[in-house]
Amino acid sequence: MTYKEPAWGYSISMPADWHLITAGQQDPAQFKTFSFENVTNAATLAGLDANGMVVKVTVSQLNSGCPGDQPPVGFPQSTVPAVPVSIDGYPSVVSGAQAQDLSVWSVQAEAATSKYCYSFVGLTLNHDSQLKWTPLFEQMLSTFSFGALIAPPF
Repeated sequence: MTYKEPAWGYSISMPADWHLITAGQQDPAQFKTFSFENVTNAATLAGLDANGMVVKVTVSQLNSGCPGDQPPVGFPQSTVPAVPVSIDGYPSVVSGAQAQDLSVWSVQAEAATSKYCYSFVGLTLNHDSQLKWTPLFEQMLSTFSFGALIAPPF
């Protein structure tokens, strides 16, 4: 399935059983959340189980601290292998971490255009799922296209 964002113009491909989650989304114009699971709230991740993952795409203003400093390839503190990835030609690094409150494990990367920053975060409930789904997360990033801005909300 390829999701095409109507306002921002970007697109990203994912397996056919993935879908957009809108319930509980704080700002649907800025945040998009996807999963193959029956997640009933994008903010709380209700419905995400130990075997699943959600992927969040966030668009923000370039001067908002994004993109931040990228970890180096091979970053030893990463909870997944820190590897280079090209996001529509933008060089980035996929890395992983565990939340400070230990509630979720994440895998993330960032990319930017001249005006906007795009953050990609995959969330799982345990390290095994984080490791299992990281290759798919990387594959999804490789399909991302900035596209042409259509009607950005900010």
